[in-house]
Amino acid sequence: MRIIRIFLVVLLLTGAPAAQGQEGEYDYTNYADMRAEFGRLYNEGKLEEGAQLLEWAMDKFPDNRMANSFNLALIYTRLGQAEKALNLLMSALDDGVFFSVYAFDHELFGPLRETAMYDEFAARNKEIINEARKHSVSEYSVVMPEGYRESKEYPLFIALHGGGGNMKGFREVWKSSLLATEFVTLFVQSSQVVSMTGYNWTEDLEISKKEIKDAFDNVMRDYAINEREIIVGGFSSGGVASLEVSLCNTIPVAGFVVLCPARPESFTDENIAAARDRGLRGTVLTTEMDPRLETQKEMEGVMKKNGFEHVFRVTPDIGHWFPEDLDVQIDEAIIHIRNKK
Repeated sequence: MRIIRIFLVVLLLTGAPAAQGQEGEYDYTNYADMRAEFGRLYNEGKLEEGAQLLEWAMDKFPDNRMANSFNLALIYTRLGQAEKALNLLMSALDDGVFFSVYAFDHELFGPLRETAMYDEFAARNKEIINEARKHSVSEYSVVMPEGYRESKEYPLFIALHGGGGNMKGFREVWKSSLLATEFVTLFVQSSQVVSMTGYNWTEDLEISKKEIKDAFDNVMRDYAINEREIIVGGFSSGGVASLEVSLCNTIPVAGFVVLCPARPESFTDENIAAARDRGLRGTVLTTEMDPRLETQKEMEGVMKKNGFEHVFRVTPDIGHWFPEDLDVQIDEAIIHIRNKK
């Protein structure tokens, strides 16, 4: 089950004061405030007002045309204007904007998929994505802890964004006190394009493992890293990739911290037992309304059956997204991996 992006955004937004003058005129000077107001309108069911705001924002915030086009197409579709939505999306393609390969799978887009032009739109969008993939390469960035000294060895945390996400956005949410003060943190971005600004790890896990190992090797060459304190973690498809490199022993990690992952094929009794014997420890974080919760409970059963040292934690009242206390949960997971009380 794939979750439509608008819901992930709206759940985290707080309403901004209205900034509308005459009808159709607004004075928002930054995208975040406009998006917050759109989130409020959407949550309150004020679809016509939300459409009006996004129509104004389309030219005002050209760098965010993909998100605005997607959200406006959603509003049009919900208002019974599926053909208008598709014309909007086709126009975006004409200007080089493209969308996630999974963007329109949700049931709310059912009327859009039934329009005469949808297959043409989907084919064109996929063609643009395939072309982008030809030129995409994996990237990484390194964040130093406070007071970093070149003469000191540091633990390393490898952080992997979720599917459809990117390294820049992930740096804003995957934070904690221990990461900020004690760890060199390596953020890696997959090369596997799924949207104009998004990448995925699970399109091809063999490619993902190679890219993660290459980034890891570069950091081990360039920085003084404590080889006994290497941890990998991530969200959703980044969690899958974290499990994959841990259980396949792609890199020598001491443990993993994964949030809302699917179950990779490598998550077997044999691999869990072998990881246990290597001294690997892990934490699986998830949420009460995550669509994969039952699968994650099965994963916990495999770890428990094989005596694998682990923590399994479910945050209530939230879906497939980041808990408000993620920073605390990350630190507790790190402490568990370090086997400190």
